Amino acid sequence: MEKMNFEHEYDEDGGVFYLVDDGERLGKITYDDVDGDRFVVDWVEVEPQFRDQGLARRLIDRIANFARDRGVMIRPTCGVTRSIMERHSEFADVLDRGDTERAEP
Repeated sequence: MEKMNFEHEYDEDGGVFYLVDDGERLGKITYDDVDGDRFVVDWVEVEPQFRDQGLARRLIDRIANFARDRGVMIRPTCGVTRSIMERHSEFADVLDRGDTERAEP
């Protein structure tokens, strides 16, 4: 997994970042663009054979940097994303804690 990069697909309502290695999609994170000032991150997923390698964290880092570049906040409704963002202070500048709904298990 030396050539990992991100692919981004989006429209005016939101988008998805894919983590890709040598043409293979290893995982994804999806978001909705709310009023141009907040991303609602509703899903992060890593293919089973690539779990426990820090790839979900890489996807969350990517969406956080994307939000910073655009000056928007992230409201995570995905439990994994919310847990990681709340545990790590480096996300404090983009984490919108208000009215965060719990994702269904």
